[in-house]
Amino acid sequence: MSVSPQFFLHNSRVPATASVIFLHGLGDTGAGWYHGFDELRKNHVRYIFPNAPSISVTMNGGFVMPAWYDLKGLGPNTVEDKKGIEASAAKS
Repeated sequence: MSVSPQFFLHNSRVPATASVIFLHGLGDTGAGWYHGFDELRKNHVRYIFPNAPSISVTMNGGFVMPAWYDLKGLGPNTVEDKKGIEASAAKS
């Protein structure tokens, strides 16, 4: 297991021919999913479980939690955090 503040990694057991990047949900981290994949792993696949930064989430009363971007609500007309989504997508 390789651990960093930014991600958890299952390296492939043989030379990798595929990679899976698994993004966790609101308030979660990559750690739980990393351990959950122990029995699902394929030998030729590298699995990467990044951790979202902890940010203030409007929908949850401004509570700071792991999130890829700010969520302002769940309604179909709720304004999305376009800048936050783009910033998460731009991270490598």
